[in-house]
Amino acid sequence: MRLFMLLLTGLIPGLAASAPVSGLPPYRALIEVSASSGRSDQIVQVEVDFTGLLRQAGSRRPFAPDSLRLAEVDDGGRAVNWDVPFQFDPAPDFDAARRAQGTLVFLLRPAFTAPSTRRFYLYFGDTRRKHVPARFDPLVKCEEIGIYQGDETFRITTPAATYYYHKHGSGFASMVDRDGHDWISYRPEGGAKGNYRGIPNIAPAGFHPGPGEGNKPSRVAAQGPLRVRIFSETKDERWALQWDVYPWHATMTLLRKGPEAYWILYEGTPGGEFDLEDYWVDSSGRRFEMRPYQGVQNAWHGDLPDPEWVYFGDAKLERVLFLLLHEKEPAVDEFWHFGPGGMTVFGFGRGPKEGGWQRLQRAPARFSIGFVESSGFEEAARAVRRVLEPPRVSVGAGQRVR
Repeated sequence: MRLFMLLLTGLIPGLAASAPVSGLPPYRALIEVSASSGRSDQIVQVEVDFTGLLRQAGSRRPFAPDSLRLAEVDDGGRAVNWDVPFQFDPAPDFDAARRAQGTLVFLLRPAFTAPSTRRFYLYFGDTRRKHVPARFDPLVKCEEIGIYQGDETFRITTPAATYYYHKHGSGFASMVDRDGHDWISYRPEGGAKGNYRGIPNIAPAGFHPGPGEGNKPSRVAAQGPLRVRIFSETKDERWALQWDVYPWHATMTLLRKGPEAYWILYEGTPGGEFDLEDYWVDSSGRRFEMRPYQGVQNAWHGDLPDPEWVYFGDAKLERVLFLLLHEKEPAVDEFWHFGPGGMTVFGFGRGPKEGGWQRLQRAPARFSIGFVESSGFEEAARAVRRVLEPPRVSVGAGQRVR
């Protein structure tokens, strides 16, 4: 047996003696992940061209997606973890024989010390033989649950939150934390106590929970154990967005827009219900307490510091909700509220009515939301940096290993 393992490790350089050798694909590429700051559990994603990697490794056969395996290795190339969770999402024009391209999404665990570089071998194969796909316990689950608060709904469950996305409205009607508090609380009626609420509430596109009469039905564009992608589009196809929901946050990309300016809003219920114990904090650390309702004419207006993000909290909870606009625009932002029992109104790019409400112009544009299990500013800032400054990822050349 010892001689067999020595021969085997000689055939596959860098293979640990404890590796699951049976069924291992014959090709691999080195992936390096580098970060300048420490990180807890982190989702990493990188675009991969398997057609090119196979050609580099000497194969002209079509790529076999079921063949994928991912192992973390030490500096000497010896495997230290053969069970790295991942998913591969094919590109829209994926063709196994000619354009085997897509996004590899994987989980970086344990915590990332910094500055440092971690290395992985991505094993892959072609169609010369059959492969058994890797299976992982999902951290992100998506299901259609029928009618929820007036519209057909996708429910996405993660370790940090449960999201309810309206299929026709193209917006989140609920975002429920680990303790059951709904930080949006959309209802089909009630104005500020119901149907005004939602995320992202993009006007004039109409991406807002509810009936969504101007939108096509949203669809799940990709789904795996680490990421769910939902695509939404207006019927005239001028406006389109996608949401990528990860275990610890969700990111929207506004893919297309019409000629008009727009805003992105959080209208909801911090901690489950809006009251005057709620507060918000901007990216400089300034904290804003809630004053008694005096109407929109007394709204706060300003251009948030760069990077452009805020978080909302409830004084009774050690948890906050952050909202991040990735690409800053020199546009006025706004906050006001409807008083106890009502809702927040926070708008990126929302100006005074007399000067024009919608102010944002960029497309593509990205916007992220997520819970932080602390009310401290430094903890929130670190969570935002993990989203805003992902680690650097490089993919080496394809090589044949056996």
